[in-house]
Amino acid sequence: MSNSRDEAQKLSELATSAAETVDLRHAERIRATYDRFTWTQPLAAERFTALTSLRLLAMLQGDLTQAFVAARDAAVLAPRPALAAIGETNAAAASRLLGDAAGERIQLERAWDALPAARKSGGEEERIALATFAIEGAQLMSAEARKAVTLGRLLAPKGLPAKASPALRKAAAYEAMAAGRAADASGKGDAAIEAYEEALELWRALGYDLRAALIAMDLRRLTGDESYARIVRPVLARAPKAWFAKQFRSGAGPVDRLSRAERVVLAYLINGDSAKAIGAKLKRSPYTISNHTRKIFQAFGLNSRGKVIARCAELGITSAKLEREAH
Repeated sequence: MSNSRDEAQKLSELATSAAETVDLRHAERIRATYDRFTWTQPLAAERFTALTSLRLLAMLQGDLTQAFVAARDAAVLAPRPALAAIGETNAAAASRLLGDAAGERIQLERAWDALPAARKSGGEEERIALATFAIEGAQLMSAEARKAVTLGRLLAPKGLPAKASPALRKAAAYEAMAAGRAADASGKGDAAIEAYEEALELWRALGYDLRAALIAMDLRRLTGDESYARIVRPVLARAPKAWFAKQFRSGAGPVDRLSRAERVVLAYLINGDSAKAIGAKLKRSPYTISNHTRKIFQAFGLNSRGKVIARCAELGITSAKLEREAH
């Protein structure tokens, strides 16, 4: 006998709540219930939501392989283009954490290919698909990520009503987070901080502890303000094996303050590449490389490339290590 839509909806909502509030007490029970569930085609959307949340639960438990499997299943089973794009983007994020750079690129390209169909309407689902791509693709597909942010803004209503529904607020939170990631990857620190602050306020108002913690990590890195750690610590107390635990606990050394793109630029600086050569290799403008370099100098508290390279040598920071961490 098949399970009902109400049962499927209840399970998907339970999985989402557990992941976003970082409540791992019932994670195994939720996963077991999912495995026993009779999933029919009419329940494909609810199954997608459950799988997406199971991916997050696995990441919070430190099981990145299981997270990748859940993300891939969600992408394959997604009933609509917007959901397929979200699934592929989530799989790309899991591939990145597993160190599979080629897989990350392939899945991001699949997500981007699925987005044109998703852009035909301006619903929350389509807006979240565009924002999710921008959030996870900001470093590897920066031009496309910026386009996704722009398209999302075109689909979004003008202003957020005071009595906006949770769905509208959730879409707005994703879009603010996406704008922050795109600006961050482009070296526009002030714009990134402003967008991240907006996203943080929206996620906290929605009660999404996990998303708020991730944004607080970005703000802590960009501003050097340790007060943001107060948002992250309670989450890690509930999920000590979460995928970002090591990054948070490693302290606020100079490299920890750098974005992924800035670490790549630093690796090239250590190797002796000029700003022009770095821009050519990364397909970035001289302005972007200049911004990244300025952020690197600020993170180290130094004012020249030579001093930064010397400091890296003292700290045992090598280009090979930076490239591994970036990927």
